[in-house]
Amino acid sequence: MGSSSNLLKVCLSMLVFAWVANAHNKPGVYNVMHYGAVADGKTDCANAFFECLDPSLRMQWKSMDLIPLGTFLSSAVSFKGPCKSALVFQIRGKVVAPLIS
Repeated sequence: MGSSSNLLKVCLSMLVFAWVANAHNKPGVYNVMHYGAVADGKTDCANAFFECLDPSLRMQWKSMDLIPLGTFLSSAVSFKGPCKSALVFQIRGKVVAPLIS
């Protein structure tokens, strides 16, 4: 009975790990880091933000653009539609503007 209980625990642990590992790779979820954004607060991520939006605009169902934890530098970005469906921006990190000298 003890070994079957351990096997169940291992299987459940693997399932939870797989779910967490794929949480940001779900269809319809677009992570700006997959489009070149770097969370160092020094690299301009404006182009990555813009590129990440493109597939979201073409989705036939709800999609989400994700800015994960970290500090992202971004110069001005203009987002334009039309959107085919609902679009959500989830900002978990911090987006900062460049310093003006």
